[in-house]
Amino acid sequence: MILDDGSETLLATAESMEEELASATEKEGSTPVFRAAGGPLGGLASTIAGCAGGVIGYDAILSILEKRVSYWALVKFLGGKIGPGLAISCVAGAGGALATYMGW
Repeated sequence: MILDDGSETLLATAESMEEELASATEKEGSTPVFRAAGGPLGGLASTIAGCAGGVIGYDAILSILEKRVSYWALVKFLGGKIGPGLAISCVAGAGGALATYMGW
């Protein structure tokens, strides 16, 4: 995927959500698109972490978001920790900005 500034980012691809999440967490040398806790992705990670009630830490959520996984891979990851209903609610609560940054 080519970003507006001309840089490239790798999107995780796989045939299943489990493979996608595993492949994204195993990648080495890939550069996250968004850095810094104060950046837009950091704010979205804070929103999701707050919604999850501290069950999943900010750093864990930020690391998943930086890997640019699909919507369902993120929901599945969160759902395994806090249940599917709350996971969908938390991702939806992050709003359209999350979908924009993730390219969903």
